[in-house]
Amino acid sequence: MIHVVGELSHKVIGFDLSAHPTGVVSPIHGFDPNVIPSNVHLAHQYMMDAAEICVHPRVPRVLYVSNRWERHIKEREPHLTDVPDSLPSGDSIAIVLLSGDGRKVEGIKHVLTDLDVIRGMRISDDGGGVEVYSISGDRADVWKRVARLNEGLESGIKHAVWL
Repeated sequence: MIHVVGELSHKVIGFDLSAHPTGVVSPIHGFDPNVIPSNVHLAHQYMMDAAEICVHPRVPRVLYVSNRWERHIKEREPHLTDVPDSLPSGDSIAIVLLSGDGRKVEGIKHVLTDLDVIRGMRISDDGGGVEVYSISGDRADVWKRVARLNEGLESGIKHAVWL
């Protein structure tokens, strides 16, 4: 199984490589979840991008997908009138929980970070980096921030998060 995220569509597409190991591989029918948080108005989603997709190194069937630009919707399109006045603390990371066979999405959760315009992230067993999260739960979907730099978004942290 391989999963691909569309930067502009915000959708994850799944491909079952075992079904056609040497031929043309079509996407899994019906597997195309949108990873933008539900609190972002549908008409504003075109202002955001998805960036990175990662798999958990030990817990199977869990995908993490970073989102970008949620804090900047109003700034990028000042004519929009229905953008909330209060900005989120940063961009979110979608946790996509897959079924046992990996062909269906069982749920999507979002973790709001204090990072701005997440371009890349890495999953490691020991953590470290700009923000460090403890990941637990049977499905690796419970996140708790355990460390971060003392500086906020104003300092220009815009590049990466290590989990």
